[in-house]
Amino acid sequence: LRRRWWWLVAAWMTLATIYVACAAFPDGLLRYGLTGTWYSDLFRIVALMPTILVPLGAVGVALAVEVILRLVRVEGRSFALGAGVVASSVLLFTTQTGAQMAAETATAAETNTTTDESPLLTLAETELLHRLPDHVSEDETIVGSPWTGTSLSYALADRQSLIPHIYQELNPDMELLLSRLNEAGSDPAVCDALTRTNTWWVLDFGMAEVHEGTHEYAGLAGLADAEGFELVDQEGPDARLFRIAACDG
Repeated sequence: LRRRWWWLVAAWMTLATIYVACAAFPDGLLRYGLTGTWYSDLFRIVALMPTILVPLGAVGVALAVEVILRLVRVEGRSFALGAGVVASSVLLFTTQTGAQMAAETATAAETNTTTDESPLLTLAETELLHRLPDHVSEDETIVGSPWTGTSLSYALADRQSLIPHIYQELNPDMELLLSRLNEAGSDPAVCDALTRTNTWWVLDFGMAEVHEGTHEYAGLAGLADAEGFELVDQEGPDARLFRIAACDG
């Protein structure tokens, strides 16, 4: 490759290294040292690849046409245009068709389709999130386990989540609510934390978590039977929205 394209090759090698780290390395210091927190997600790396592969492929096609022209010693724009079309067609056919591409397409479709068994957000949970604006005011906050998909209330319904993502560093109010929220009817400290964070709603999406994790928060358990919690909306057996009424008046 010509020297002016070295940065493109370096970018591809960097991205490929991060991809291998995400796909093959276990959670730990080495993986997160190479990828950081955000780019430790394999799907984010895959989404970045076209930004490097497309220009790299274009450079490859251009150089291939240049080599062909030099070999046959033919000059003229018409031939160059024809050679470029042929080379592009060959590249398109060999990379975008075949059993491997069909298998990858099917896998991507299955992974990114919302179903009743989706690991992060099921159809029922999605339907409930879309109804949040019917119940929750724009200035109010919702608490729930981000590992079950409740934090997507912000992305899908424009309603603030107290814990916006799974790597959120918890402050004292967050820790208190996650451990003792269901005691709001008898513990004034819980109501104080709710008031400071303007949190008056709870999303309960059951126990199924993304990444097959297990994060049990004692304060979010048994809300249906806890004093001062009203079931306002429900979709299916596991997607429920509670209003925190324990601190009213």
